[in-house]
Amino acid sequence: MCNGSIDPSLEATCGRTLGLGFNYQTGDLYMVDAYLGLMVVGSRRGIAIQLAAAAQGIPFRFLAGLDVDQGNGMVYFPEASTRFQLRDIQELIASNDSTGRLLRYDPRSREQRWYICSTANKIRRFWLGGPRANTSEDFMELLGKPGNVKRNERGDFWVAINNALGPPAPPKSLVIPLGLRLSHDDKVLEVASLVGAYEISEISEVQELNGELYVASLVAAYASIYRAN
Repeated sequence: MCNGSIDPSLEATCGRTLGLGFNYQTGDLYMVDAYLGLMVVGSRRGIAIQLAAAAQGIPFRFLAGLDVDQGNGMVYFPEASTRFQLRDIQELIASNDSTGRLLRYDPRSREQRWYICSTANKIRRFWLGGPRANTSEDFMELLGKPGNVKRNERGDFWVAINNALGPPAPPKSLVIPLGLRLSHDDKVLEVASLVGAYEISEISEVQELNGELYVASLVAAYASIYRAN
């Protein structure tokens, strides 16, 4: 039933992977699934093993990204919402939901830790180390809904932004998809319009590699490549 299926109605049963990250030292491939939680495929490959489906007693509802700290092996992953699931994405976009959270998985102790909650239409910066470790601050307030944040080789950040076109209109909210490049001190360095490939649909991630932007969407069955400035 699930093998090769692209039927959205089967996602809750078959899963929908929304984030991947290797631990380059161990060879383990970690992944987050919007419905099945945090999973791993070991260096010898094989079937993915579920590592966690909840954190501190709260079940995962909408895991949406992942990154691995190559220094200590910690796995960090954001949850878009603790109220809405991926299949409820239109309701999530239309709401001012701020129940998302940043989580960490420790492969050695197998424990999960919940750090901070998100704030609607804002990017928050959380400090993992240094004198400000375990504190957070508002990094930037936005007109649209931010998606994933990815750093490029120069240390800038690319943010996927979905700016609403008027009030929410069921069954689908209309948005202008943009890529926003930010400096470490919250200056806007570049705005990339992604309407050409995604028209008025939402995007979820913008990542730069070798001068090109790789753009993904939760609602489109393809990824796009743009030339970065």
